[in-house]
Amino acid sequence: MTDEKIAGVDGCPGGWILVTRRNTELPVAKLCKSFREVISETRDCKSVMVDIPMKLNEEGFRTVDVMAREMLKKIGRSSSVFMTPVKEAIENQVVCTSNEDYKRICSINKSHTDKKIPKQTFCLINKIREVNCVDPLPENIHEFHPELVWSRFVTDKEFPSKKNQDGENRRLKILEKALNVSCEELNRIIEQAGPKSKVHRDDVIDALAGLIAAGNPLKLQDKDGYATIYY
Repeated sequence: MTDEKIAGVDGCPGGWILVTRRNTELPVAKLCKSFREVISETRDCKSVMVDIPMKLNEEGFRTVDVMAREMLKKIGRSSSVFMTPVKEAIENQVVCTSNEDYKRICSINKSHTDKKIPKQTFCLINKIREVNCVDPLPENIHEFHPELVWSRFVTDKEFPSKKNQDGENRRLKILEKALNVSCEELNRIIEQAGPKSKVHRDDVIDALAGLIAAGNPLKLQDKDGYATIYY
């Protein structure tokens, strides 16, 4: 058997939740305080899928985000893909938390796209910055989107949100079959990933979805090949 290790990563209140898997062994979850720590922990991974935008535009919206939203219309999840802020909006190294920060970044983004950014997107600005300030990113690290992963396995016109119990259960069932790991083991991995105040259940579930994308990747890509979202 070829020795192959892959990883899925999602942001969480405590930093980043990293889930790794070697061959068919059970996945292992670890809470990393910084993205630099994620990079250090995944140097031996063939593929690392991270749920965060990479390759930011100087002007206008990323075509790949538009493509992802269109693709997710079939399961009613297009709103789960946000339009990535332009590069200038995340270049400032100051941590953004205040309402004044939000207004400033909205102004910057509107000057390049004619659109402000939603508050939900603003809450991810610091995470987007943390990843995109690493230059160059290691070649094994890629952007993925968990909702696109789920879309590979469902045909529902209204796939439930991960925030309700039905949505979580549906996702666990997909993971169980795709990763060949029982729901009991998946729940154990989720529960042991870290303190609930630092790691939410849906963060770990999304990171686990990254293992599907890493092990059997599909992709959406801009026509010029600049930005790619794996799933």
